[in-house]
Amino acid sequence: MASDGSSPRRGEESERFREHPLARYLNAHVEAHAQTGYEEIIDLCGGRFDDDSAFEYLAYFDGGFYDFAIDVLRRRVEFGLLDDDSPAVRREDYPSALRQLCIKVEEFDRAMSVFDSGELLRTVVEFDDGVTHLGRVRPREYLAAITLDRGRADQLDEGASTLVTTIRREVYGLGDEDPGGYADTRVRPLAQPSSPRHTGDLPAALYTEMLRLCSWQLAVGDLHYVALFQNWSPAFAADLFDTAALQKWFRGRQDRRRKQYEDFGRGLRSDLPQLAHALRLFSVRPIRRLVLDVQEGALYYYPLAGEGDFLLGMTYHQPGVYQAELRLRELAGQVRALLSAG
Repeated sequence: MASDGSSPRRGEESERFREHPLARYLNAHVEAHAQTGYEEIIDLCGGRFDDDSAFEYLAYFDGGFYDFAIDVLRRRVEFGLLDDDSPAVRREDYPSALRQLCIKVEEFDRAMSVFDSGELLRTVVEFDDGVTHLGRVRPREYLAAITLDRGRADQLDEGASTLVTTIRREVYGLGDEDPGGYADTRVRPLAQPSSPRHTGDLPAALYTEMLRLCSWQLAVGDLHYVALFQNWSPAFAADLFDTAALQKWFRGRQDRRRKQYEDFGRGLRSDLPQLAHALRLFSVRPIRRLVLDVQEGALYYYPLAGEGDFLLGMTYHQPGVYQAELRLRELAGQVRALLSAG
């Protein structure tokens, strides 16, 4: 991905939102090169800020260049959640952080090509003090969204995913790739536990309990794979890859996929520090959650208590991406309790 270097930011503050309902808070900056050709996208982004929106900052990147940003960070100053100088500092820092995120996301995209699940559409990185969403509009063209309220992570994510689809449709005449799998958010309880293939080297009692928990969360319609890593190494895994309904994604390559997911999980030992470093101007806290959403499903990282201890989950079913994460989110809570109990 090309970089626009360290040259000073150019352009001028946009006056197009003077009549916006949040005009007293809203700040828009458009780089000089983006003054023409981005008008529709800028208007669509500005129109998504309202009292109910989780958006606090939106930015656009095209071909490695930062194009524009819109924010309502002044609202946080008025509510006493940021000091007076913070919005200006963040407006300087966020484009650099998000540009580095674009670079890292393209590295993830290349690394995940071995899964044969399509291009990386959506990346969510969650910290204690905020959440970033990076959505791919077209190849090397991204919408970035930020909230500083971690409690609104899902709202930000769904809003940004919807906005990406709107830009694709209304500006470029492209189809809906269903980032986030938000078309159907119902999680259907399992009438009986699934029967996953399982492997690992945990103590017998812990192994049995992990298998029980995973059997009640793995489902053909959404969550297809779960692995527990301890000290960056796979300690337990369960999956439904041998199920007849999932054969269209494997066609005899199940063992190869299992090995690739193990390798990807091991690689997070270096990938996560690199990702955290890329976003250091946004947050210096540990990463609490990572979602890598491709055209056919998604991969999820949920850390546990110890260093290098985490759950890795995945689905191949794009409409089940949100449902799969809700199952994994519940499972992560159960596993944390299980491990803390000894």
